[in-house]
Amino acid sequence: MKTENKSTEIKKPDTKQDDKSGSRVPLVLSLLNSIGQTTAGIEKAAIYRHNALCEMEIESRLFFLNEQDAHQDEYIKKYGISTDDVINIYDIYTELNDAPLKKNSILEFAKRNCWHLGVFNNASQKPTDFHLLNAKNMIVGYAKVYETGNISYINILSTKGVILRRLIFNQNGYLVFEDFVDPNNVGAWLVRNVHNAKGEPVIKLYQKLVDKEYQIYGVEVLVQGVYFTFGTFTEFQKFTLEKVTAILAKEYDIILITDRDNYIDIIKSLPKGIKQVGILHNIHRSIDGKRFMYNTTILSKEISALITLTKWHADDIVKEFNPSYKIFTIPSSYTVENIRTEPPHPFDPNAPKFITVARLHEQKNITHMILAMKDIVKAIPKATLDIFGSGPEYASLAKAIKTTKLEKNVFLHDWTNNVHAEMSKRDIYLLTSKYEGLAIVLLEAQSCLLPCISYDVKYGSRDIINDGVNGLLVRQNDYYEFAQKLVELCKNPTLVETMKKNCNDTIKKFNKEVYKQKYKELIDYLVSNK
Repeated sequence: MKTENKSTEIKKPDTKQDDKSGSRVPLVLSLLNSIGQTTAGIEKAAIYRHNALCEMEIESRLFFLNEQDAHQDEYIKKYGISTDDVINIYDIYTELNDAPLKKNSILEFAKRNCWHLGVFNNASQKPTDFHLLNAKNMIVGYAKVYETGNISYINILSTKGVILRRLIFNQNGYLVFEDFVDPNNVGAWLVRNVHNAKGEPVIKLYQKLVDKEYQIYGVEVLVQGVYFTFGTFTEFQKFTLEKVTAILAKEYDIILITDRDNYIDIIKSLPKGIKQVGILHNIHRSIDGKRFMYNTTILSKEISALITLTKWHADDIVKEFNPSYKIFTIPSSYTVENIRTEPPHPFDPNAPKFITVARLHEQKNITHMILAMKDIVKAIPKATLDIFGSGPEYASLAKAIKTTKLEKNVFLHDWTNNVHAEMSKRDIYLLTSKYEGLAIVLLEAQSCLLPCISYDVKYGSRDIINDGVNGLLVRQNDYYEFAQKLVELCKNPTLVETMKKNCNDTIKKFNKEVYKQKYKELIDYLVSNK
């Protein structure tokens, strides 16, 4: 297999070259972890940027440097992204254009391994769940199958019924990952084989538990019949990025945009002709000022420009660092096909419905929301708060709800991909984060005509919320004031309805056309300053 095979998969323009001037076409290459079933704000921002650039007829690709999901193609289609516009770090090595594809139905797979199927006796199991039995009718594994008949995954068991190996397939029936699991944690793998279209392993990843987190400590990759070995996953990423950009640079002027600070180290060794741009999606110093975040990006000598989401943040960077690179302030754009013009339901001041959608992480400070609700229900007993999200604080938040005896008022739900539908059922959006960059979720809430109540944090809340017009701003970490202001607002239904109608004006401020113009100015600047 040749590394260059992926170059045939990279979509090229028909021709946008200016024959008279001989100028080259710019290509914006955005570096991301991945797009999964739950998509974080940083990834959403990159998706909006990519789609906007495509509408401007500017060549754009999304480069996933840490894709660990067998169903990536399904997720990117949800956002209207063509698979031709995506480069996956694994696909570069696994896609063989001339390979005979090996689909796997559960019957075919069982037959090849001399197994046969047994249906679960448990009535709660779905018809698509099967036991795998050997010739002696002993259970050797179990499988989950899509309704199409293609396999979703297979768990191979030891004689004691412990999961030893897990085979993960994509929805088209192709084997993608083969995991040898950690016997102490069957949800994690110690060795992962990444398979090509012929079902052959071409990438091998090794990881181990370090300080309660799994870290990849070794990678083996098959390239042109030879295995390359990397001591860290970062080395593998850097090697792959160098290969891909070398191919693309033959045709394009590459503008490399990274939304994550840890990727700055990966790209800094690339040729100087490749323009590098960093984006600050969050504060650069912790609230107490002791922790310096985005330091690699801000202090980089290789980047040609820096993007901040708010002018407030840009001013702080200039004041503190006086950098040599140019700073562009480009707020996140947010548009939906059908922005509401009228509230979906009348507001009931006696039973207001609040909502938040967030990664359940310490940064989001959702505990303060629960503490505020404790005071709110004293004044409005039928007030409810629905929390949608996933993350490390799920268990502690569930405990906090129980400790405060708010089980009838505060409800913790798993992450939802149908954010607008859930928001449209509620009245007011709440945000109590310790810090933000510019919260896209506030724009999502405003598009659903939900007034937003937020701590006035660095950065972004005051850029979206006009205090008293389309929501309320509250002093940071003052959950008592947060509760007090929210109760006062709910007792004024006329103001709530007025705020809902004002939300449309907020969305207009974040118009995609303005967003496109700002990115055009950035690209023109980078292309003209070679």
